Amino acid sequence: MQFTKEPILDLTIKEIDAKSIKIGDKQINHSIVLSPTKIIGKWSRNNVKKLTLDDFKNIITITPDIILLGTGKNLIFPPRELIFQMAKLDIGFEVMSTQAACRTFNLLISEYREPIAILMFD
Repeated sequence: MQFTKEPILDLTIKEIDAKSIKIGDKQINHSIVLSPTKIIGKWSRNNVKKLTLDDFKNIITITPDIILLGTGKNLIFPPRELIFQMAKLDIGFEVMSTQAACRTFNLLISEYREPIAILMFD
């Protein structure tokens, strides 16, 4: 019996600074949405205080275990209504600095969990 090795996609967050993030071997200099299996795309909403459930409609369809919202250098809370709506949908929703979101994302994927990380820059 012969086994073939499938390529492993490395989406571990390697480095982060105020303006960019290194995911695997890819350097990215804009806010992004990331899953354990792919870089989903660019995140264009930059005002955390004005986020609504509608901003997350495409992410919710992926049915993540948890959504990590990294709000930049500082922790900025979104509207309480958004947090309540995520809870009603039974989706874990954690808000933290982007640095903390990166650490948490790496930990969760090492446990074979299915988080979605939204990583914003100031």
